[in-house]
Amino acid sequence: MEKTLSPEEKEKIEALLKSPDSDNHLLATEILKTFGLYSDYLTKAFIEYIELRDAWVLGKERTGERERAQRKRLLAMGGKRLKELMWYQYTFGSDETISERGILRNIKAVSTETGINGVQLAEYCYTNFGLGSSYLIMHGDEQTQYELLEERMYETTLDLSNLGLSLIPSAIYQFQDIEVLNLSHNRVQTIPRWVLKLPKLRYINATYNKVRKVHPDVEQYFAESYLDRGGNLKPRTLSLYYNPISNK
Repeated sequence: MEKTLSPEEKEKIEALLKSPDSDNHLLATEILKTFGLYSDYLTKAFIEYIELRDAWVLGKERTGERERAQRKRLLAMGGKRLKELMWYQYTFGSDETISERGILRNIKAVSTETGINGVQLAEYCYTNFGLGSSYLIMHGDEQTQYELLEERMYETTLDLSNLGLSLIPSAIYQFQDIEVLNLSHNRVQTIPRWVLKLPKLRYINATYNKVRKVHPDVEQYFAESYLDRGGNLKPRTLSLYYNPISNK
């Protein structure tokens, strides 16, 4: 259970973290773990390091002294595994070659294998570099998911192609007018039953994914036809080409 630090205790921890002594960094880390605050502080330290490194690379800092000091603190807090993964941080800065899928891959790496909070890191990347929406679409709170999905809604089509998604975000059910759902070129593994909460859905493009399972009710739904606005009978389509499970 997370405990609460007093302002005085927070000040002491900050002083330990800012100390040049690695033993003080380790002591602060143990205290933070005891109070259930380790992840938040480690994430904050990681983001501060990214900012300092960017400032140095872009010439906003005359020397890399502050960047090196922050790196030392960060590695003392994060331990051996974070040190091994530190090269991932280069894709969190302002490098113009960074892609959305690259950001997603690297946020997953550091959040899965260290104590860094993936959502907080993704929010920072999205706010500062316009990247990280894929992670937030999958793991952000419902309001965040809704806002990001809304940006990808074009009339009655929701385009989530080429984002590296491993699952279909549940907030989709709020878009009751969706007729076409484009999931192509992702890593989605399952087409769940809840997609049937979308009453107008007639076409799912799930080509080039990792789909191995489709709920039987979904298969049945897409095997049936529907009446278009003109009263004509039209087929529904679930396209699964280039998946472990594929169209017959």
